[in-house]
Amino acid sequence: MSSAIARALGAGDRDRAESLATHALLIAVLFGLVFMLGMLAGGPRLLELLGGRGNVLAQAIAYSHIYFGGAVLIWLVNILASILRGTGHMKLPSLMIVNSAICQIILGRTLGLGQGLLNLTMVCPYTTKSRKADASAEARQEHSET
Repeated sequence: MSSAIARALGAGDRDRAESLATHALLIAVLFGLVFMLGMLAGGPRLLELLGGRGNVLAQAIAYSHIYFGGAVLIWLVNILASILRGTGHMKLPSLMIVNSAICQIILGRTLGLGQGLLNLTMVCPYTTKSRKADASAEARQEHSET
């Protein structure tokens, strides 16, 4: 995408570059919706085929609904970065993607593990259960070694 836009702008054909950018955005929305709706419709069956059962399957389905619910945004961010690269702006899309990765790391740890300034173990009961299971396993291991 970025090379097609760069070629159009290099040839002085601004209308073509705008058309390419518009179509790229439409493609991003379309594929984002395909991923989102595909996982909503076929995700439970796919996760079951991968071995998910019971509570684990229910949690995996809930997680996939959240994750794939944002598929359109992920596609849009990457297409917008590609469009910006095609216009010759290399720094801004790079900073956008690096900043989103940093935010993902911080928010993933904070919200998923209930650490940092926000202790959200009430929101994420899996975290509490996981910590208790880890502590219990460590205690059993220490007891069996003695």
